[in-house]
This record gives sequence, C-alpha cells and structure tokens, in this order.
Amino acid sequence: MHRLFAAVVLGSAAAAVAAPVEKPKILDLSPKDGTRLTPREQLGAQAKADLSAVYEGFAAAAERGDVEPYLKVRLPDYSEIAADGRTLDAGAAARALNAWMTGLKRPAKIAYGIGTVEVQQDAVTALIGRRITTREVIGGKSVEVEVVTQRLETWLRSPEGWRLRHAGVESVVQRIVAGVVVPER
Repeated sequence: MHRLFAAVVLGSAAAAVAAPVEKPKILDLSPKDGTRLTPREQLGAQAKADLSAVYEGFAAAAERGDVEPYLKVRLPDYSEIAADGRTLDAGAAARALNAWMTGLKRPAKIAYGIGTVEVQQDAVTALIGRRITTREVIGGKSVEVEVVTQRLETWLRSPEGWRLRHAGVESVVQRIVAGVVVPER
C-alpha cells in the first residue's frame, strides 16, 4: 500500500483533474434490520456485523501501527494475492503487512467497511473496503491524501470467532489529493 502513496507523491498530483469528490458507498457499516430477513440473510447480516466489529479494531490498530490484531485472526494456512499477482503464504503476507504498516504516513485516519457478504455454510466471502486519509508534502505543501481500496476476503467461522483464510488482490477504487480525484493511469 505504501507504493500507492509514493505514486501519488511522485507526480500523480500533477495529473489531477478537477472533479467533484464523491465517496464510494463501500464503507457503509450498518447492517440491515434483521427482523425482515430470511434465515440465510440473517446469517449474512450477523456475519457482516461481526466482521464490522473486527474491522473497527483493525482501524484503531493500524492508526497505532500495530499488526498483531491483523495477524491474530489469520488462519495458519492464510494466503493473499499480491498486487503483482503472486500468491503470498502466511509468512510472506505477514512481512508485506509489516512493510505496509511501517511505510504508512502518520498520523493516518483509517476506516474499513463491508460491501457485500456471500454466505456458504460456515464461511463468508466479503467485499472489504478501506479508506486511508493522511497528509503528504507535495510541491512543498502539506496536503490531504485519501486512498480507497477494496478486495474480496474469505472468512471461516470457528469456535474462536471469525478467522481470515484468504484475501484477494487489493485494488484502488479512488484516490483524492488535496480534494481532487486523481484519475487512474
């Protein structure tokens, strides 16, 4: 993720085109009213609420630079897809998380949200969104930089709670530098 900020800092701001800033809807954390849902929908809504609580903890931990809450919920056979398409095992993914956390400019405001949740017995596939807001020095000025990303994750229900098995590649949904949407190249 730190490469995303580097791309913004090293010249993407110069290519920014003025456009109204519209925040993606992916970060809506509120689950539906469970009284009108089918049993399957209720399970999905409960999973979404449970995962929302996990991600609230992740946001606070990331703002402090603490990787432990992330690592604690990962299964021993956890894997993720890197931006270059390689599959990372649990060890490589932990090193990538540490590198991201170390490279994150602070102070940072981080928010997570859960888009869709697909239930398969004791597993869910969830679309997870992340918004990181920080400050960068661009052209000698300190400006607000916001990056919104998303990825699909597979979570399994265990006696200890929800555990993360796999995360797909993280893609950038939107970049905003000094209030201006930066188009993808």
